[in-house]
Amino acid sequence: MKNLVILITVLFLTIGCSKEDEGASDLEITKNNLKGKWYYSEIILEDGSKISYSEACSSNRDYIEIEESGTIDSSVFYANCSIYAQQACSDFLLNGSQISNCDAKYNGVVSVLTTNSLRIDFETAQNVWYSPNNYGNFKGVILTRN
Repeated sequence: MKNLVILITVLFLTIGCSKEDEGASDLEITKNNLKGKWYYSEIILEDGSKISYSEACSSNRDYIEIEESGTIDSSVFYANCSIYAQQACSDFLLNGSQISNCDAKYNGVVSVLTTNSLRIDFETAQNVWYSPNNYGNFKGVILTRN
């Protein structure tokens, strides 16, 4: 009986600790932790639902690259894999989790930052392009490192 109680306790602790809190950040939100290449993964629509980001080019994925110095570079590709757009934000500001001083596609709140996931939410719905596909108005974007 004692072993059964211990087994049940361990089981509950394992289940309780293994579920990741969806709104939590594992990493402190700093320019150093944001740096690197991030690939577009999902678009967050006005109603909060998510849709997969649709890549136009099969061999080059759309991405942003964040430098600790304060630069955000973006590369997006057409279906024929030529450059659709390249853009740079040369001096973004980070105040807590708020990114500002860029164009609308980066100005927002970093609500999730883990080693492999970055979520940026906008205060109000934006209609900014991320690819040759038109997503209409949306409230955020999710990017991944892989």
